[in-house]
Amino acid sequence: MDLPFFEHQLSDYFPASIGREFDSHLSDHFLKREIIASRISNLVVNQTGVGQLFYVFNQIREIRTIDNLLALLCKAYLIIDNLIDAQSFRSQIHSLGAEIPTAVKYKALNEMEKVILHLAKWMLLHLDSDRISIDVINLYAKIIRAFHNNLWESLPGLVSKEQMTALQKQRKELTDKGLPEPLSTETVLLPFLRDVMAILHIKESLHTSFEPVGHLYIQIDDFFGLSWIDSKLKKVHTRDSWGRMNIENLRKELLETRTSLVEGVISFKRHNESVAEAFQSYLQEVSVINSHYQELLTKLKEQKSQTICLYQY
Repeated sequence: MDLPFFEHQLSDYFPASIGREFDSHLSDHFLKREIIASRISNLVVNQTGVGQLFYVFNQIREIRTIDNLLALLCKAYLIIDNLIDAQSFRSQIHSLGAEIPTAVKYKALNEMEKVILHLAKWMLLHLDSDRISIDVINLYAKIIRAFHNNLWESLPGLVSKEQMTALQKQRKELTDKGLPEPLSTETVLLPFLRDVMAILHIKESLHTSFEPVGHLYIQIDDFFGLSWIDSKLKKVHTRDSWGRMNIENLRKELLETRTSLVEGVISFKRHNESVAEAFQSYLQEVSVINSHYQELLTKLKEQKSQTICLYQY
């Protein structure tokens, strides 16, 4: 709680007149840590709700032992919140007042909270505690926000026609319910923010630019139907702890597969070839296997049953 990053929580606690008159003394307040801790706790719980927060907390605890887990989860939450400028999104939603149904507003806000908690969970599962740092905001916030702001125009070249049509339909439904079109677009694109930490990890490990890696990540996910498979796995419910562990392991394998494919394509890239061109070259090289995979994926999607058959090659 001593990080300068949290100092504004202390000054915001007091009336503006107190802040102006005693600004230089506030940092010496004997309840400084307690005030900041209370404000952060209230902020995180008010935005996420206790249910979602502790659901993610328990998920992490089952996978990895971390000292001061709840405090680190709140810290990661606030870092991600600032990284993707979630407060701007909330402010736009709240500014609509009674213009749109409350259910529509809170569904959009809930989607944002799911993204933030997902990314905070990624940080805690993949990074050591000392690497969960506010430096990520200064280093990558502008890059991520630019990527997100330009994504809608890029999507037609990254996803299938069916996927693009579905996204356009979602945006129209939100617009019809009263959300301004720019806000409807941002809401529809929220799921694509769930992977920005994984994309950053690949970007740093391969020393390449963020946007091409982000675009490739989306292309590979759409082409191989990985998010579709993951969505089906999420619907599989079991009371057996081993069953839940196996499902989580499968979902982890999907994430690792996607990451490996992205890294493989970038490594496959020839001299002076763009990442997009490298992906097409890669598909040509493995066209026979991919044809078989696409045929199998199509059959799975056409099945009325929600059961997923897992094949190994």
